[in-house]
Amino acid sequence: MKKILTLVVAALCCAPMFATQGALNGRFTINEDGDQIVFSQGNLQYVGTWQFAPHQWSIIGPSQINNYRDLFGWGTGNNPNKVSIDFTSYSTFTDWGANAISNGGDEAGVWRTLTTEEWMYLFRSRTSATTLFGFGSVNGVNGLIILPDNWETPAGASFNAGTSQGLVWTDDNYYYEENSDHYADNTYTVDEWEILEARGAVFLPAGGERNGADPHDVGTHGFYWSASSGGTNYAYCVSFLSSKFYPYVKYYRDYGMSVRLVQTAPSGTTALDDVTSDTKAVKRIVDGQLLIEKNGKTYNATGSQVKQ
Repeated sequence: MKKILTLVVAALCCAPMFATQGALNGRFTINEDGDQIVFSQGNLQYVGTWQFAPHQWSIIGPSQINNYRDLFGWGTGNNPNKVSIDFTSYSTFTDWGANAISNGGDEAGVWRTLTTEEWMYLFRSRTSATTLFGFGSVNGVNGLIILPDNWETPAGASFNAGTSQGLVWTDDNYYYEENSDHYADNTYTVDEWEILEARGAVFLPAGGERNGADPHDVGTHGFYWSASSGGTNYAYCVSFLSSKFYPYVKYYRDYGMSVRLVQTAPSGTTALDDVTSDTKAVKRIVDGQLLIEKNGKTYNATGSQVKQ
């Protein structure tokens, strides 16, 4: 318990926190206007109700069945169990974030899906964009790591950007000239990853894709939908494997892919400004919940002020 508390407190002291349940700490700029978002704590899942995966590395994998899945056809926020291979039947996009998500605030319309332009800005245009992502594995699960704006690697931790390992940009993708496994570029245990996550690092696990009922490439390929149409019967997604990365590429809309939702980062100051100031904070556990008392107020681990 002591180690867990240390990690949580580190998150409170070192990065802005957000009141909405299920939101990670890091802020990411997604357009020239400087708008910022925060990512959800894990990939979206449908288990009879909508929820976020408990950890960033968590995936359902090959056992995709009705009311237990995390690979969705494009725009199926109103029909998560749809597995039709008729790509013409996915003509209308319903954002998954329009739903109430049980561990994401449980309120409709709080979350949304990034557009392909926003994904591209994240990986190509924000300040230091090419140094803020790389391949890796967390708890034995392969995937893509994305770092927030103004990233500083914590003392004792390490991160290797893809471009520092030979990743180069061509017309529409990043690729390695040598075809080797770059998921080994950054390998983290759960404890090691929690230190980076506390600073806002995001992990997109390689959950594979589904064509019809059966998933493929679980653990080797990652596919993440955008909210953007790619023309009749197509939509844009993010796609990666260990030697190549497409920030935008078209796929048929009937393919089942991972979904990672975001929400707008709060503007201005937040309640946690009180907590992160120089005044000493008192931390205590009440009914198994970490509470922080500061300046006469009490906050929970997500930064929400609570009444005692």
